[in-house]
This record gives sequence, C-alpha cells and structure tokens, in this order.
Amino acid sequence: MSGKTAIRLGLIGCGTVGRGVVALLANRPDCQITHIAVRSPEKHRDFMAEELPQATVCQDPMAVATHPDVDVLVEVAGGVDTAEGWMTAALKAGKPVVTANKDCMATHGHTLRACAEQHNVPLLYEAAVAAGIPLVAPLKTSLAANRITRLAGILNGTCNYMLTRMAQEGWGYSHALEQAQAKGFAEADPTNDVGGKDTAYKLSILTRLAFGQSVSVDDMLLEGITTITDTDMQLADEFGFAIKLLGIAQSAGEALDVPNLDVRVHPVLLAKTHPLASVANEFNALWVQGHAVGELMFYGRGAGELPTASGVCGDVLSVVAAMQGGALSHTAFADPALSNTPMALLPVNDIASRYYIRLVTQDTPGVVGTIGTICGNAGLSLESVIQQGVTNDGHANIVLMTQMHMEGQCQQALEAFNACETIESVACMLRVLD
Repeated sequence: MSGKTAIRLGLIGCGTVGRGVVALLANRPDCQITHIAVRSPEKHRDFMAEELPQATVCQDPMAVATHPDVDVLVEVAGGVDTAEGWMTAALKAGKPVVTANKDCMATHGHTLRACAEQHNVPLLYEAAVAAGIPLVAPLKTSLAANRITRLAGILNGTCNYMLTRMAQEGWGYSHALEQAQAKGFAEADPTNDVGGKDTAYKLSILTRLAFGQSVSVDDMLLEGITTITDTDMQLADEFGFAIKLLGIAQSAGEALDVPNLDVRVHPVLLAKTHPLASVANEFNALWVQGHAVGELMFYGRGAGELPTASGVCGDVLSVVAAMQGGALSHTAFADPALSNTPMALLPVNDIASRYYIRLVTQDTPGVVGTIGTICGNAGLSLESVIQQGVTNDGHANIVLMTQMHMEGQCQQALEAFNACETIESVACMLRVLD
C-alpha cells in the first residue's frame, strides 16, 4: 500500500451496522471514512470520536452521496425510496456504491443496476442478503457454470430464533417473540420478519442471481409464522420433523412449453435429516442444488453488527483494490444479465406437496368420518390421521398428514373444513419439504 492514496469513503448511517463498518475499516491504510451522514449529528458517539476524529458528520445523506471528496458511497441506513435516491445520485456522480439494503435492492435493484452500468461504476450488495454469509459473490462467480435447480434458505434470524426456542423450550409464539425482542433479534415492530416479507426481499435478490429471473415480492406466495403454536412444534417433533421458515426458489418443469419457476416463502415441515433442519437460533443458511456441483450449503450469522459489517467491508475492499489498481469498471463487478428465456411463475394451485393439517373439532361421533369424506371429495389421500386427546372445553386436535397432492386440492379441502359445523377451525396448515 505504500505510496498509494487512501480511497475516501462516505458512510450513510452509523447505527448498529455502521458501528461495525467503522470498527473494521478505521485503521486500514488503503481507505478512510471521511464523511458520515446520521440522523442526529449532535449526538456524541464514543466510537466515532475515537476512531474517526477527523470525519465530517452531517445530517444530509445526499450531501455525502454527492460530495466531491467522497470516492465510494457506503449505504447502511436502510429505507427504500430515499435510499434509492442517495445511491442513484452517487452512481450518476461516478462513485461506486456498497449497500446492505435488501429492501431497496429487491424493490429498486433493476434501476440501480441500470444506472451503475450507464455510468460504468460498481454496485455491490453482498451484505443485503445474509449479512456475513457469502451468497451473492458465489452465485455470481463460483457457481456461474451451474444450472441451479433449487435453492432453499433460512434467511431471517428472528424467525429462526423463535422457532428454535419454541421447539427446544416449549415456548408459545408470544413468549418467543418477547424473548427475541429482548435479545435484540426482533424489531419493536416485527411484522416484516414474522410475516415473511424480510425473507421474501432476500429471496427476490437470490432468485435473480440463481435463475436470471426478476420476481417481485408481491408475486410470491408469502406466509409467515404467526399461526404456528407450541402444539405444532411438539407434533412436528413427534413426526420426525422440524418447522422452519424457508424461502424457496426452484425450477418447476415445463407447462405449455414455458419453463416454470416456483418461488415462495412459508413455514415448512422439514425432515430432521435435512441439512437445514439443524440450523438453530439466529443463524441463517442457504441450501443450493446445481446440476454440476450437486448440493451445497452456506451457513453462518445472517444478522448483527460485525457479521453484516463483514459483508459490507468485503465489498468495500474489493472496490478499493480495483480503484488503487486502476482496474475499476462496472463490468468487473456486474451481476449476470437476466435470462433471455423468461420463466412463468408456477401458479400457487399447481404447487405439489405433502401437507400437515391440524384441525380443532368438536368431540362428537362421526367427525373423523366427515373429515375423511371432505378429503375424498377434494382428492386428498391421507397418510395418517391422529387425534391428540380432548381439551377441557370439549374440543379435539385432529392432525392429518397427506400424500403428495396439488395445492389446489388442499385448498379445496381447507375451504370445506372451514364450512363444516363440527370443525371449529383449521388451526394450522404446513407444507412438507422433501
């Protein structure tokens, strides 16, 4: 590095991830954080005073994005439309951009990539998907020779922590959420996490990289974990399964000579022998199948100050090395182009799966026969029917495990269950990932 001028970095956001970025980059001779935008510049931050005493701190992210003395923009503040504006301004000014913003990349990634290409500068976002777990770079480069056939991922640490504690400690959903919030794994408003949208944003990014297809979060089957109870966790364990919230993207064969792509986010029953079943607590993992490489799994911490900063700083240092080596260009870091063969999204009713269905019923004669008739009318064949005793209020839990069927058949049965007078509710329906 001797004799080379340090690359000047502008940092937008200095919260949890920003602190980690400062910690990892503060003493490097090849780059220097010179400008920072934060919500409250007047607030004293010990780590900034110690590590970045000469940095200019302001409240205006756009001023940092466009400042002539900033060579690279690092965006870790979050947001969607406002962040897209900052990053676009930096790209138009010829500055490489590094971001950890999954929401923005999933929503505005197409326009940001086009802007980066137009102005011949890199746009990097490794930390946007799984923090410190390298996923973006391997899919772009190491696995480029593969035809990816399926990927399935545990991509949200909040949900995985909650489901792990519910399974291992017998906690109910509400208590698991409270504990996740107490440990800092869940936001005060956890809707995007427990509702599955956070996972869907990440899956949208991965689907583009793995399959060359642009899939909006709004077009995915999206279900969260809010209906899962400690009862379901116990039953899953007895059946030899774990319950995990997964993002799934896979080739679904062909229909009408058009390749189909199956992209969805929902909790699944996962056989305990599956590699993803043992991923516990706040850890994340992505399981990938490629036609040449076979099965791979990437595993690690998918959130947190230093894991996320690790992904951000890896991108930063790649850009810094290219700039100091005189080899900076958009092409060297570009994402693969979208496929020339668009793949139609598989209709939800055409998903094929086995199903776990838990019904709360009245404890009356003939109810099991009624259930059997409804399943028969929908064309559902059952592997097992188990009654889990009678509650104090005279209700019974009846658990069905079906054979492999289309989603449309399962939904037909669920509608009939909901309309049946002797069935109080469909308490839970989960798909089985084989």
